[in-house]
This record gives sequence, C-alpha cells and structure tokens, in this order.
Amino acid sequence: MLTFKCFLLFFCWVSKSFGASVLTLSEVIDAAQLNYPLILLAEAEARKAQGELQSAYGGFDPVMKAAHSKSRIGYYSNNYMDFSVEQPTGLWGTRLFGGWRKGDGNFPIYEAKMATFTDGEFRAGLEVPLLKGGPIDERRMTIMTSEQGFKGVQANVSSQRLEVVRQASCKYWDWVFTGQKIIIMKELLEIAVLRSDAIQKKVWHGDTPEFDQTDNERSVLQRQSNVIAAERAFQKASFELSLYYRNSAGEPRIPSIDFLPRVFSSSELSQLIEKAEKSNNFLSNHPEVRKIAFQLQQVDTQARFAQNQLLPRFDFHIGIYSDFGVNAGNSYLPPTQYPSELRMGLVLEFPLFFRGARGQVKASLAAIDRVLASQQFILNRLEMQLKDSVLAMKAAYSRLLLVKDEVKLSKKLEAAERIRAEHGDSSILIVNLREQTTRDAMVKEIEAFADFHKAKADYEAAQGLSHIDR
Repeated sequence: MLTFKCFLLFFCWVSKSFGASVLTLSEVIDAAQLNYPLILLAEAEARKAQGELQSAYGGFDPVMKAAHSKSRIGYYSNNYMDFSVEQPTGLWGTRLFGGWRKGDGNFPIYEAKMATFTDGEFRAGLEVPLLKGGPIDERRMTIMTSEQGFKGVQANVSSQRLEVVRQASCKYWDWVFTGQKIIIMKELLEIAVLRSDAIQKKVWHGDTPEFDQTDNERSVLQRQSNVIAAERAFQKASFELSLYYRNSAGEPRIPSIDFLPRVFSSSELSQLIEKAEKSNNFLSNHPEVRKIAFQLQQVDTQARFAQNQLLPRFDFHIGIYSDFGVNAGNSYLPPTQYPSELRMGLVLEFPLFFRGARGQVKASLAAIDRVLASQQFILNRLEMQLKDSVLAMKAAYSRLLLVKDEVKLSKKLEAAERIRAEHGDSSILIVNLREQTTRDAMVKEIEAFADFHKAKADYEAAQGLSHIDR
C-alpha cells in the first residue's frame, strides 16, 4: 500500500511537470548559434577581416595627381600645371602612367624642363620591376595575406561554433542529470516521510520499537539534506546552461525543472558507437586544421616577400612624350614641333647591407616553424580527442547496461525487503539501505546516459561535424 501511494504521488508530480514543454538539446544549440557572445565576436572578426581585404584591394586603385604653381614676383614669371594618372597592376608589378603638363613663361635654366609648347605635353608609359617587386610586391603580398586571413577567420567562426555546440551539449546533459537527480532524491524523501506516520502509530501500539522511529527520522533528515544538495547542483547547472540558452535579445534564459525531458532511449546508442568506430577520421576539413593551414599560407607568403626584398631594385621604364601647339618664344624648346619622343631607362637601387631584408627573412622563417609546430599539435590533439571520445562513449554505454541491470535487481531487493519488514523479518535500517541503494543505482543510470551524450558531443566536435551535419 505504501509503495502504491509513493508511486501515485510521484506520478502526479510528473504529470504536472508534463504540462510544460520539454527543452530539447536542439533548442539550446539553435539559441546559442544565434546569440552566444563568443560566436558574435568571431563573426565581428570575420567582418573586420573582410574590410581589411577590401582595403588591401585598394592598393590597386588608380591614383590621380594634380599640381599647379605660379611665379609672378621676381625676375622669372611663369605658370606650371601637371596632371597625371597612375595604375598599379598585378602583372609582375608593372605600373602604368599617363599625364599632361603645361609650362609657359620664363623659367630659370635649372628648371628648363618645365617649359612646354602652348598646348602642353602628353605622356604615357610603364615601369616594370625586373628583380625586387617583380614576382611579388607589397601590394600583392597584402592582398594574398588578407585573403588567407579572411579565410582563416571564417574557419575560426566555424571552429567557435563547433566548440560552443560541444559546450552547450555538455551543459545541457549536466542540467538533465542534476534535474533527474532531484526527482529521484525527492521520491526517496517522500517514501521516508510517508512511512514516518505508519511507524509512529506502530510505536504507540507497541508493535515496533522506538529505535525504528528514530532511525526513520534520521533517514528523513539525511534525505532532506540530499534534496537540498541536489537542488543546489541543479541551480548551478541551470545558470551554466542559461549562458547558451538565450532569447532573441541575447539575454540568458534560466530553464526550470518543469522543462526536463522525462523519457530516455538507449536503443540507438550501440549504433552510434559502431558508426564512430567505422568512420574515417579525415581531419583536413576540421575548422581548426583549415584555420592553421591558412595561417601557414599567410606566413609562407610573407616569407616569399621577405626573400624578394633581398634583391636590389632594378626597374625598367619606357614612355612616349609628345608636345602639342607651338613654341611661344621659349629658347629652351625647339623652334617647331618634333615627332613624339621615346624615352627608356633603368633604375638600380639597393641598401649596402640588406640588414632589414635579412631580418625579415629570419623572422618569417621562424613564423613558419611556429605555425608548423602548432599544426602538428592541433592534429595530434584532435586525433587523441577522437580516440578518447570513442572510448568514453563505449565506457559510458557499458556502464549504462550494467547499471540498468543493477536498477532492476535493486528494485526487486527493495520490494522483497519491504515485505520482510512487514512480517518482522527485517528492520527499517535495512529497508532504508535498500531504498538508498536503488536510488543510487537510478542516479548512476542517468549519469551514465548523460556521460555517453557528453562523450558523443566531444567526438562530434573533434570530428568537425557541424550541428546540421549531425
């Protein structure tokens, strides 16, 4: 009769809780993906990298220059205008230029080249770096590193999402476990409370020694303490879960115990383990691996640029210059218009010691070694995480199977011990121990189930599986 009353009270409590909708793991993950601050931070970094990439392409924007000067006071009276457009290109660092200038009036002999015919001089040409700045220059290096950096930041966003999903999953199952533990502890307390009235009546009639009543009172106090401890653990787990379970405004939502899932299925767990053991662990598509690969491309590009800076500047330039109009009486110019001039030349420039370039090369090679070491460590860590998570899943599943049988046997022994106590063949102390043993086994069953799913979350994160892929 006592067992039936306990079951009835527990059923009523559970039925009341079922009035609220169950909080699922997918809901928590979806909320975290939308509003978790660290994901928003990573996305902001991606937008920043995109802006830096756009800025890098600005290095190839055409540049317009204009200059104007007049001299009216003094011996020389003149007027000079110059307009030009330059277009850098990615073709071996070639720079195109074109422009027009006009100079009229009297110029000193050291500025005689500023004088032009009446309609000015038009010019067009190009400059080609033959050594330094040819295979790679600062503009192209900046664009390439910015592109690689942008791709790396995008991979970091994916990596951050994976980690948030893993953490949210673990916090969710901690929340489920602590919540289920409260239910079990409250059920255990309710049994002792209901039994106390029956024992008290038996003591009054002299059918039971007062010792049994005292022991039951001790049991009630112990179970009340266990309920308080379980409630505190659940409060902590709820606060931690709320950091991922957020509303549309990004504010944490603290889920109550009414939203706990009540039904747990373990039928598909063995299939998940088999699938994990048979899967090919290709880590090349993992976001962390892709991120470090883009970092390696970045430092490799910087190393190639640094190597190029060891070469001297040796540029070839060629241009066509044409005067239009007539000579306005300037003695520095030919009397009549001549055909266009073709001018060519070479420029050689280099530092005597190349210490700056050698330092850049040394630093870039060290950066490559650093990234390679990080890449090796990340690959090793992911491989170990994969192996460890699969073993953790297998261990949790084995525990779950054993504990299920333990729960069945414990319940059977508890029921039998209660019958023996009613016939005077056992004591309240032994019944309390049987009840406690049963609930401990029930707690271990929920804990093993939660541990399996936390290990599964670790496996999927190490495998690089997104929430959609799962």
